[in-house]
Amino acid sequence: MAEHIPCVYCLEIPPLDKDRKGTVRRCPLCRTEILETHGDASYRLRTDAGEEIHPPKSRFNRLLAFFGVGSSALVFFAVYLGWQGLRQRDVQLPLSPESPAAIQLAAVPEMEPVETTPPAQPVFVKAAVKAMASEPGAVAKPAPSTATPPAEPIAQTDPKKNLPTDSQVELFLAQAPELALVDFGKSEAEAKQSLTNLAQRMLKENNATADGFIHQLKKDRPDLAGLPFVLSPDCQLSDKDGQFLQASSLAVRTLFDRGGSSLSSRKRPAPGFEQTSPLFWSTWNSKGAEAVRVAWELSREQEGVRSASVSSRERLRRELPKGFDFSTHTLSALVQIISGEDTASRFGLVAYLRDISGPAATKALVQRALYDLEWEVRYAAIEALKKRPKSEYASELLDGFRYPWSVVAYRAAEAALALKRDDLVPKLVKLLDAPDPTAPFAKKIDGQSVWTVRQLVKVNHHRSCLLCHPSSDKRTDLVRGAVPNPYRPLPPSIDIYCPDLNIERTAGAVARADIIYLRQDFWARLPVENSGAWPKLLRFDFLVRELPLTDAEYAAWQARAAQESSDHRQAILYALRRLTNQDLGPSTAAWQRAYLSTSVPTWRSACLK
Repeated sequence: MAEHIPCVYCLEIPPLDKDRKGTVRRCPLCRTEILETHGDASYRLRTDAGEEIHPPKSRFNRLLAFFGVGSSALVFFAVYLGWQGLRQRDVQLPLSPESPAAIQLAAVPEMEPVETTPPAQPVFVKAAVKAMASEPGAVAKPAPSTATPPAEPIAQTDPKKNLPTDSQVELFLAQAPELALVDFGKSEAEAKQSLTNLAQRMLKENNATADGFIHQLKKDRPDLAGLPFVLSPDCQLSDKDGQFLQASSLAVRTLFDRGGSSLSSRKRPAPGFEQTSPLFWSTWNSKGAEAVRVAWELSREQEGVRSASVSSRERLRRELPKGFDFSTHTLSALVQIISGEDTASRFGLVAYLRDISGPAATKALVQRALYDLEWEVRYAAIEALKKRPKSEYASELLDGFRYPWSVVAYRAAEAALALKRDDLVPKLVKLLDAPDPTAPFAKKIDGQSVWTVRQLVKVNHHRSCLLCHPSSDKRTDLVRGAVPNPYRPLPPSIDIYCPDLNIERTAGAVARADIIYLRQDFWARLPVENSGAWPKLLRFDFLVRELPLTDAEYAAWQARAAQESSDHRQAILYALRRLTNQDLGPSTAAWQRAYLSTSVPTWRSACLK
């Protein structure tokens, strides 16, 4: 039999450890059998060396064995009853009160009932039993603690009730408010004209004043005014970083679309190329540096052809600027592009980041651990963070507790527990007094104090190029890309990131990505109804905007806040209770006395047991 070794992606899946029920499928790359359980867990049916692991027996065999054992037990029980009947065949009459045996039994004193005390259970076992016995939605009673009880009663809560499933999270994100910069009309011609008019307006206003288009946009569009725009000079990359991004983005995007094939061709990727995207990682590890060099030459060649002052031969002789480091300077393009792709690609991104050191790679892993839609990717990111210095991701982890979307706060709590970050306890105690990230706050707008609230919103990545980047009319600008038309199929990546003259004339506008007005917090692929010529699954970028409230909306929020507890505070309390193995109740003062006083008592984390 030919040797069969699982691929790198299957090796990340744990092997089958015991009999489980589920559906068996095959990996499209290495044909390894994978068992998917009803709880959405996956197990590999081969060891790392390729040896087979037998899947669980079928349900029919198990039922047959069950009935066989049950029938044998019934026969044995019937035989036992018959034997007992033979032994007690003689019927015994009840004892007469005057008989010697009855008198002897009556002389035995009656024993007093003894009250027995059940064995003591550990604190966490008692709390778990009470929580399971309570009704859904009820609050479990607190377990007795060895610490000094606080003045206020303890209210133990289970945050798992507040944490939605991955499918519910995807549904929530699909219902988030969507923002758009321009109306594309009802036809390809109308969309092109709209993009052309918008690009000319951006150029005119930006040439008159630095970031003039964004300043005017905030006045004309109240729905977009609260977005976290970054203005000059912080919004523009340096020339060297822009050149690195130009070569890296073209190489990553084109290699990913083509599953590792050559960049030199402008042919459209073959149908079904998304199924071969995992091959990108093996190609990138072996030929990534060469791909970046070729991408740089292609982009310089197009610039040389378009520019009358410099010949294309001279452009081709130019190499990447000095100081280019493959692992460091391609990381930004990899994270930006791959984070919005399918689950297998994001899983491969985590595996790639695991072998790269530095704060940038660590920050990207924290993003996957807090924001990814799939729990497998989040788990892999947390496992990779265990080998990182704790100081590299402490601030990013604490920021997760303050993100306006409470799901991220609970994921930050789970990550802190899995990473055994008991060193964050004093900082988490300080966060208990911080304002709720979803609560309204006063903000000066046009000289007046207005109640404002933070809101999670999304933008269509392919429709919002000119919302995040300015338009470009100079062929020497860096990181230029053609803005796609929603009524035409998405072109190959080499046409978007390295457009020639024909493509520029066909597209309504060209953007430059070395200037970045908006930096999204995370990405997700969501289904789109009536997507037209574009795929059914499209990438959306998620940000937090600040939205002014009316007096009625503010009053409604106050009434709702008086009846509900803050999910963010519950997430912090959950992390504190698990990290310290103590329940000091919801009182902030009790936690401050225990962990922010000058003489901090000694304690042992529950994670270390």
